[in-house]
Amino acid sequence: MRLRSVVTYCRIAGALVLSVPAFAQEFSAQGITHAGAGTITAKVFASGGKVRIEANDQPGTPAADSGAYTILDVAKQTSVVVSPGRKTVIQQSPAQARTNLAQYGGDPCARNPGASATSTCAKTGTETIGGRTADKYELKTSVRGQSLTVNVWIDTRLRIVLKSDMQGSLTYELQNVQEGPQPASLFEMPAGYQKVP
Repeated sequence: MRLRSVVTYCRIAGALVLSVPAFAQEFSAQGITHAGAGTITAKVFASGGKVRIEANDQPGTPAADSGAYTILDVAKQTSVVVSPGRKTVIQQSPAQARTNLAQYGGDPCARNPGASATSTCAKTGTETIGGRTADKYELKTSVRGQSLTVNVWIDTRLRIVLKSDMQGSLTYELQNVQEGPQPASLFEMPAGYQKVP
């Protein structure tokens, strides 16, 4: 189902880092998430503290779900899925919104201060990803008794997650990042749509 694809994309991309400070950069890019045997691609637009994510339709997407997209509001910490085919706006829970917003948060160690018995976070260097300079961080934690390592590259200019890699099983990357103003209409809620809590 198309709405699930959009929600899944946001959860996968956002789940790799944990919190969000202020965000005001303007850019467009292509987001690519690889999870297992599947790949989800999306157009990403950001402006004025809002982000729009348009995940590409997956094979078998019902016509009513085609063209759905997500709008994140960083200042309000909200996330909605807009479905033009169904003429609905689905408000996501605060927990879902935090997960979706997480990739727009800067230094992951600053958001996860201090090490604990089960987690650590450290900056491990600076690299170039797709022609952009990025600080690399290594996060190690334990989830349900399993050790987990996530490498995260934060764009030094935009302070967003440019790339992340969870032990090769789940990866995310922003490609073709183009800085510049984005149309305000991309981030407006459509009139006449039914709001679904």
